[in-house]
Amino acid sequence: MKEDEILLELLRAFMTGEVPDLTENNIIWEKIYESSIMHNVFPMIYEAALRLPVFDEAKRELRQIWKRQTVASVMSQMQRTSRFLAIYRAINKEGLWAGKGSFENIFC
Repeated sequence: MKEDEILLELLRAFMTGEVPDLTENNIIWEKIYESSIMHNVFPMIYEAALRLPVFDEAKRELRQIWKRQTVASVMSQMQRTSRFLAIYRAINKEGLWAGKGSFENIFC
């Protein structure tokens, strides 16, 4: 199986919550990691890869880097979501969806 096919299988498994259907032992995890970074899906690919016993064969350093980046990405997304929710609530409170109110009141 080629690296892009492995990446797609891992992404499919993440989205469906299933265990990836990968039985290969010669997965080049560095290439999977690089491709997942390039496509900005590394947190999803990491989570799916964790379900595979063969992922333990990946270099420990790579798994640690991947995990750190995944945790940092998830935390960053949580912060952005929280900020968005605060802005959304302020807009709703001011009635701006209905064309009422003023943006000046939101951030004062």
